[in-house]
Amino acid sequence: MSTQLRLAFMFQMAEETGLANVYVAQLLKRQAQLNPQTLSTRASPLDEAVMHYGESIKEITNEEFGNGIMSATVFYRSADKVKGGDREDRVVATFGGKHMPYTEQKSEHMAASKSTTTSKLTNS
Repeated sequence: MSTQLRLAFMFQMAEETGLANVYVAQLLKRQAQLNPQTLSTRASPLDEAVMHYGESIKEITNEEFGNGIMSATVFYRSADKVKGGDREDRVVATFGGKHMPYTEQKSEHMAASKSTTTSKLTNS
């Protein structure tokens, strides 16, 4: 899962569940455990699936597309209801975003921000 998508998801999950955003970040990094009662009353199965499988999905995406992120700038999500093998209702969630390969960031390309930062530091 891309950093942008993870942050957007984190803030959305925090807002929807009423949990603190730092706590949600800890949950996503598996640094904390969600109380089972909170999970059943506040988090959706989608939240649980993304928290549990997010890093694996990211690894598979990188394997198929190359190292990068799925941009959340022009992003959509859809959900479809289908019947499973035992005729149970199942959710098929689709995420769509532009794949953006990671680029190497060189200090020489940061001339404008470097001079601004340097002048702020020396004028302080």
